Amino acid sequence: MSCYRGPWAEVIWDRPNAEFIDSLVKVGYDYPTASAIGERICRDEALVGNAEGMKSEMIRVFNESPKYRNPKLRIRSN
Repeated sequence: MSCYRGPWAEVIWDRPNAEFIDSLVKVGYDYPTASAIGERICRDEALVGNAEGMKSEMIRVFNESPKYRNPKLRIRSN
């Protein structure tokens, strides 16, 4: 996961970087869904500066949304 973090403490400019969106497309999400997930993860104030929280939330979203991506794929937190 890779997010652009703006210069402010507030979540004003935060957005997913292209490689984050591209990685979601590679696992089977269409571009609009991948973009929406990236925005959701990168703009969540509770996740800013919280790499483990971002990872946990992305795993949760991934595992709970099989109809929007390749349902044969699963990820686990190790």
